[in-house]
Amino acid sequence: MNPVSAQLAQAGIEHYSDFTVKELSYFKIGGKAALFIIPNSAKEAAAAIKICAAHGMPYMAVGCMSNMVIKDGRINRAFISVKNGFSHIEKKGALGITAGAGVTIEELMNFAAKNGLSGMEFMAGIPGSVGGAVFMNAGAFGESFDKVIKAVYIADKRGKIRKIENKKGVFSYRKSVFMKKQCVITGAELKLVKSTPAKVKNRVKHIIELRKQKHPQEPSAGSFFKNKFPEYTAGRVIEECGLKGKKIGGAAVSEKHANFIVNKGNATFNDVVKLAALVKKTVFKKKGIHLKEEVRYIR
Repeated sequence: MNPVSAQLAQAGIEHYSDFTVKELSYFKIGGKAALFIIPNSAKEAAAAIKICAAHGMPYMAVGCMSNMVIKDGRINRAFISVKNGFSHIEKKGALGITAGAGVTIEELMNFAAKNGLSGMEFMAGIPGSVGGAVFMNAGAFGESFDKVIKAVYIADKRGKIRKIENKKGVFSYRKSVFMKKQCVITGAELKLVKSTPAKVKNRVKHIIELRKQKHPQEPSAGSFFKNKFPEYTAGRVIEECGLKGKKIGGAAVSEKHANFIVNKGNATFNDVVKLAALVKKTVFKKKGIHLKEEVRYIR
């Protein structure tokens, strides 16, 4: 037993060595994480981070793994899962919601609709969890999650549990300061506006139907490239370059939406990376536009 596993065991924190993550990821791609840690509280998450940091073990938080392309083979890092131990969700005052990092976006939408709280319907249908949505500052239809975030709760490498208020510099387009902090997001506090359950449910239903019409159903990591340029969307640019349906190995540019790279059944990490590189090279050659990935490569 390695020293990290030994200390985790001593602390009573659930964990597994050489844990296969492929079937847990939305893309259905990935090898074995050196450690897969499942803390049941912010206190356990903080302890796990402190143990990993003390032994120089790279670590990262994972929820639904919906915005990641994970390499095949062994991944020399600890995955700290927030999917099971951080599923609490409750109202905070008249217009607030406090949600654990493991709460799925679908669960969050349902809770908001039930309580007649509006302001984040644009998030409806986005795969993944609250923690991942905060980390990536997820969004759609020109809006981002930080619009409704009041504060974020984290566990840091010193073993401390902290509250980070949403202020200038914490979030930007598909980015957050948490990408550079050695921490695990454990939850978030949201501030919404009053509506009625019927209005919120109808809006959520409409958004989900739009997404189903436009987006592919095959395994993917969601929108692959950022839509940061004002006059074009990545999907439109890629389509105009004639790349819809382009394949490398088991990975393909979706015929339904060109900003999705999908797994046709046997895609590898390298298939996806090579196809993404080809798309970027072709778009730059034909359009003079530099595409940048929205997804995260986990190597």
